[in-house]
Amino acid sequence: MTNFGADYLGEYQPVYDEFGAILVLIMAFVFRYDLTYRDIGITSGSFIARLIERGHHSLSPDDITKEQSKILGSWLKGLYDADKEGLSNDVFASCRPQDFYLIVPTLFHQTVIACSHGILTFESVKSGLECKCL
Repeated sequence: MTNFGADYLGEYQPVYDEFGAILVLIMAFVFRYDLTYRDIGITSGSFIARLIERGHHSLSPDDITKEQSKILGSWLKGLYDADKEGLSNDVFASCRPQDFYLIVPTLFHQTVIACSHGILTFESVKSGLECKCL
C-alpha cells in the first residue's frame, strides 16, 4: 500500500474528508459560474481538468486500467461486504482521493448493474451507501 499523506493517527479517512471539502468548494465555483478548467488556470492533464471534463462518465470495461479495476474492487467490497461494519482503513489506503473520485461514476454504475441483476439486494446497496459512508 502506498502512503499518500495519512494524518498523524495513521488513518486515511481524514485525508479523504479534507480533500473532499476542498474539492466541493472548487466544483461549486466551477458549476456556479459555468467555468472550464482553462478559466481557472488549470492544465489539461491535471486531476481537476479530468474531473471537470469527464469525471461524470463511467469507465467502460475496455477503458478501465488494472489499477482502477483493483481500486474499484476494493471499494465495492468495502461498501457491500456483509461481514464488515464499515469501510476499513485499507479501503481508504488503496488509492489516493483523486483516483477514487475518478472511479465514483463507475462504482455507482457497477452498483446499479449488480442491483438490477440481483447480485446485490436493494437493502445491501442502501445499507452500504448510507451507513458505511458516514
